[in-house]
Amino acid sequence: MMHKFSPAAPNPLVPTVLRSVSLHNVPESTLAEAWGTRLRVTRLVRPALASLRSGEGGGASSREPLHHPDQMSSSKTMTRRTVICAFLVGLILSGSTCGPRTPEANQPELLVFAAASLSDVLLEIGAVDPHQSATDLAFNFAGSNVLAQQILASPKPDVFISANEEWMDLIEQAGRIEAGTRRPLLSNRLVIIAPSSSSWEMDAAADLCRLDFRFLALGHPEAVPAGRYAKQWLETIACQNRSLWETVADRISPAPDVRAVVGQVEATPGVLGIVYQTDYAMARDRVQLLYEVSADHGPPIRYVVSRLHNTKDPQAAKSFVEFLFSDTAGTLFEKHGFLLLRDEP
Repeated sequence: MMHKFSPAAPNPLVPTVLRSVSLHNVPESTLAEAWGTRLRVTRLVRPALASLRSGEGGGASSREPLHHPDQMSSSKTMTRRTVICAFLVGLILSGSTCGPRTPEANQPELLVFAAASLSDVLLEIGAVDPHQSATDLAFNFAGSNVLAQQILASPKPDVFISANEEWMDLIEQAGRIEAGTRRPLLSNRLVIIAPSSSSWEMDAAADLCRLDFRFLALGHPEAVPAGRYAKQWLETIACQNRSLWETVADRISPAPDVRAVVGQVEATPGVLGIVYQTDYAMARDRVQLLYEVSADHGPPIRYVVSRLHNTKDPQAAKSFVEFLFSDTAGTLFEKHGFLLLRDEP
């Protein structure tokens, strides 16, 4: 029997996506909602990247991850600077930006649209990419569904990294992919997480049937890749006379991306979440791991990357994508818990 997804409503649990973002005095009233989530672009400033590569700034390793400037001292901020801006939809699509300007502001910019689950590792990879010295590297992180809609609306993005095949299919069918550039990049695993203070325990997937949680947070199951993967998996687990998905569907708390799921679990007692194990790894000091879905029992998770047809700088886009397949990038992906896919059919 077909079970219609019916999220808990109203949903008081979804945190403000911009809660960790420096708005640089942009009024809240000017921030635009875009396909269910707010836009965030992270721009890596070239002098900061040069300092990172050379180990300057307090002796930091060239592979040390970038952090939000509010978490650093003022001296480290200058050598590991990440400028994060909130954009109006119209401003992002026209290429305009907010926030502090730099002497390098007129340099060519490579704009990478990437799944939110890749945000931490891509900031590290961007900081050590040797090919981008003449180009400002900028990232827009969001759910792959949101990114796909933005790409269809604008010729500005240069590279797209989707957390599933379906949203890349949509972009390809629209003629936005540069022919022959689509490649499988990474895989991941699903995990169930809980607030750090919870006493719940799970030994098997079916144990979820008996837990008295209020809500199960996951990416929106009709759109967000992590939510789609979670739904596929839940549909395979038996819970009495129906699937686990049918059992928990009326307690689903949908989120715009996996980072928002972590935020819900972290902030609200009684909430469980299904995220990628890489997202749990980044939040392990704030949430606890209840259960890891094995690769044999979970859905196949595939991140794919492609250059986009209207890229302003095809060589820079090509170099960046190639660097994602380098040993250096592979080491960083594996450090964050991703599984490498190397041009599998």
